[in-house]
Amino acid sequence: MQRVYKLLFNIKERPIAFLGKKSLERLEFSLAGYIYGVYECEGTSLNVFQNRFNDFVAKKYQITSSHNWGSIIRFYHCGE
Repeated sequence: MQRVYKLLFNIKERPIAFLGKKSLERLEFSLAGYIYGVYECEGTSLNVFQNRFNDFVAKKYQITSSHNWGSIIRFYHCGE
């Protein structure tokens, strides 16, 4: 899970280098691809990270529905 945090830190520091442009959608797809790649290559599930990140965002915005973190952020912040 530390690798995901490191990746997020690196994306935060240099979003253009990792995503091409600052974009919530690109961040979602990049994280999903990274998580899938780790699972395929190592058999390691990062569901704990995904669940904690969803919970963190839902708590921040006081959401009790089952929407994912990207949907919640997109709802509160129009546009990319």
